[in-house]
Amino acid sequence: MSNSINGFAPNGWLVPAKLRVRVGPCRCCGAVPVPIMGACVIMKKRSVLIAGHPTSVSLEEEFWDALKAVAQARGLSVNALIEEIDQTRTGNLSSAIRVHVLKAVQARPPGSDG
Repeated sequence: MSNSINGFAPNGWLVPAKLRVRVGPCRCCGAVPVPIMGACVIMKKRSVLIAGHPTSVSLEEEFWDALKAVAQARGLSVNALIEEIDQTRTGNLSSAIRVHVLKAVQARPPGSDG
């Protein structure tokens, strides 16, 4: 089953056959993934404290792992790094975290392991 109807997405755009995705549990792990180009991408929701208030953040597991590595490299807890990102963001917190992680990875010297 596809999330498109007769090759068209609900917004009316044509969905190329190679981008159509199956709706349902992942074939490799059984979790319900966010389908991206046919890959199993599992979203993880975690609770964090920002300015003393609990909130939840949904990120792909790979981003949580990378965020933890960035925080460790800076000598911060993940929560402290998220608070820092929150103070400077202009949009969605999850997106701001992803961009922060991407910039940190891009800033690494070529050939470094982390």
